Amino acid sequence: MSYSPRCAHAYAHDRIVTLVCRHYFAEQRVLDPDQTFLPVVIGGSNIQCNSAPVQKNVAAFTLVLSALAGGLSAFTAPKLGSLSDRFGRKRLLVIASCGGIVNEAITILAAKYPDVLDYRFLILGSFFE
Repeated sequence: MSYSPRCAHAYAHDRIVTLVCRHYFAEQRVLDPDQTFLPVVIGGSNIQCNSAPVQKNVAAFTLVLSALAGGLSAFTAPKLGSLSDRFGRKRLLVIASCGGIVNEAITILAAKYPDVLDYRFLILGSFFE
């Protein structure tokens, strides 16, 4: 079995959609307790997550994640480049890779324990990436 970054990205996006969808319908249940909603199953096929309001929230949330990661990368990349000249590229690559590991750990924890960790903790993971 080979690793594909594209598959990993699609998997992470599906988890984000599910977590945002779960949060959205939890809010809707509070606003309108008389209406019935289908349960959102983590890792399942959730048709209700394809609705326009959920997709709007997903798009806004992924925009925040991407802008934060990209913006911080733009500021830190030049500094890491000059530090790698001084201390060695391998050390800095290892340190920079640790941020990705922290991001993945937060993503896994948010998906595994959605009642404990709110999906917005993924913003913290994006900060470390």
